[in-house]
Amino acid sequence: GQYTCQLLVHGTPATGSPKAVPVTLHVRGTILEVSAAQLDFTALEMGANPAAQNITIRNIGIVPMDWTIRADGACTWISTQPSGGTVYPSGMANVVVAVDAAGLTGADYSCELTVSAPGAEGSPQVVAVALRVRSGGRLHVPAKYSTIQAGIDAALDGDVVVVADGVYTGMGNQGIDFKGKAITVRSENGPTGCIVEMRAPGSL
Repeated sequence: GQYTCQLLVHGTPATGSPKAVPVTLHVRGTILEVSAAQLDFTALEMGANPAAQNITIRNIGIVPMDWTIRADGACTWISTQPSGGTVYPSGMANVVVAVDAAGLTGADYSCELTVSAPGAEGSPQVVAVALRVRSGGRLHVPAKYSTIQAGIDAALDGDVVVVADGVYTGMGNQGIDFKGKAITVRSENGPTGCIVEMRAPGSL
């Protein structure tokens, strides 16, 4: 809150005495601070759930702060642990945010987490959560990605880059870099109709 008073300065003998000096005191009780405004998750359709992520809730005020975190009602695929508590002055609470992609089809999903601390400065705060579910982990070249390298660049560990029949040459189809990813690159219909011109020994 805010408190005000006056100091009276007397001088004897002095013209204009006493002199009033206004004083204002601002006391900041609880102040909410949230470590992240955006969380991004990626999962494969019918695959394992992505790793959970953490956000930190801090109280940089001078009195204890009660807080809660809630997801949009439609966001049944997201969970938080814990969902509320008390943070003491200069303290923090760690919240684990997890998603369950089971039953979700390939698409982009979004949700908002609202962190509230009644009476605190900076309350409420919103954390946007984005979940991308990829269909089957299969990336098709050239139907979806114009070159083999483009498909590899977009792939995640466990994905399969499927190359359609044709002759592949030029930039993006030679000197392929797997970038250390645990992925598979294969032809769609076997080796007969899918030809990748080699640029140098040991490279595609």
